[in-house]
Amino acid sequence: MNNFRSIYLICLLLFYFLTGKTQENRNQENISYQEIAIGKPSPDFMLDNVINFHKSQVNLSDFKGKRVLLDFWTTSCIPCIQGIPKMEALQKEFNDELQIILVGITRNDDIVKFYNKRIEQDKRISLPIAIDSTVHKLFNVKTVPHYVWIDDFGVIQAVTYSSDVTKENIRNFVNGVNLNLTKKNDIRIDYNPLQPLLIDGNGNNDATIIHSTVLTGYIEGLRIGQTTYIPDGTKPMKRIKGLNTSSVTLYRMAYADENGTIPISRTILELENLDKYSHSPHLNILDWAKQNAYCYELNVSDNSTGNIFKIMRRDLENAIGLEASFDIRNVDCYVMSCHDSTKLNAQGDSTFADWSSAGISIKNKPFSSFFDMVKYYHQDKILLDETGINKNVDIQLNTNMTNLEEINNALFQYGITIEKCNRKIKMLVLKD
Repeated sequence: MNNFRSIYLICLLLFYFLTGKTQENRNQENISYQEIAIGKPSPDFMLDNVINFHKSQVNLSDFKGKRVLLDFWTTSCIPCIQGIPKMEALQKEFNDELQIILVGITRNDDIVKFYNKRIEQDKRISLPIAIDSTVHKLFNVKTVPHYVWIDDFGVIQAVTYSSDVTKENIRNFVNGVNLNLTKKNDIRIDYNPLQPLLIDGNGNNDATIIHSTVLTGYIEGLRIGQTTYIPDGTKPMKRIKGLNTSSVTLYRMAYADENGTIPISRTILELENLDKYSHSPHLNILDWAKQNAYCYELNVSDNSTGNIFKIMRRDLENAIGLEASFDIRNVDCYVMSCHDSTKLNAQGDSTFADWSSAGISIKNKPFSSFFDMVKYYHQDKILLDETGINKNVDIQLNTNMTNLEEINNALFQYGITIEKCNRKIKMLVLKD
């Protein structure tokens, strides 16, 4: 009888524990974004899957008396990954006055895999990492990086972009100084990117449209920097669009070559006021966009005369007025060359490819695919493939793909080097 009573009590306790935790999660999910506002107390949310910390489950109230900075990120966000060392340095400098938490909103296994990769590379992350499924919804996180600043009383003091996460702002934050930072705006309106802007629900009926050009300034609610070229298979139309983007980006699209939009690395800006035409990292992206960004969309019929890109060039010349031309210039490049291709032979018939900022693993894939993966992480540089390799290869790199020096060191075992050289390159030149 005593044993039966003990088992009954244990089951009862488990029932209350599990239902209580379920209720807590439901309560968290039921908090609406309208209740989250700067200057108001944050809900006592729970992060129930925390790694690299002394507790695997934490509540905001666990940090009472300490300022908290939530850094929402994903494993596919290059600026997020590049910003981790800065966040670690800030944590070290402000120590017990501040707690920075990396709140990952990628799949659980992606974050764990990324974390373990960093350990293998002897680059262990020192900050706690929360694998989140609900908290990002509370704070209406639509794009990353995304930062939420919560003071030692649990009050939300700011929601910002990465450009606002500076030592000076952090010092003001921990000293209780009013931050007054521009609020990161993740507003989204109903918009179907597969349909023309202002058409089919975003405007009026397009049945009689043969050719249309739309050019506006910044439109709140549309994603910043979205650019596409769409041969529309559902209608006899072709379309180019750039939403809330810079005039430089529009020119790079308009002067596209056989490889697509001209990369920023192959663009020379001979402009007096650079910040007017292209966003600089030191500027708040939202403040800059409101003053300088454009929304452009061009729709032309398949039967229309003239190249769609030439039409776009005329539009930009009339509306913005920059002088654009191609010129052969001597510029710095990073050249990939091979001194022993025998180390790159593919083994077997099976194929495989897996890549992230923490490394690349390919099996029996074209070398050109590997080169494109490297280029993805260095879009601000001109990378040239002068290896002469045109076969399938096996390559395994466990290194920081955002650092060319580390990539070069890792490639040495495959007989490949990356060297900074000077080459004559066809460049897009933009002038006032």
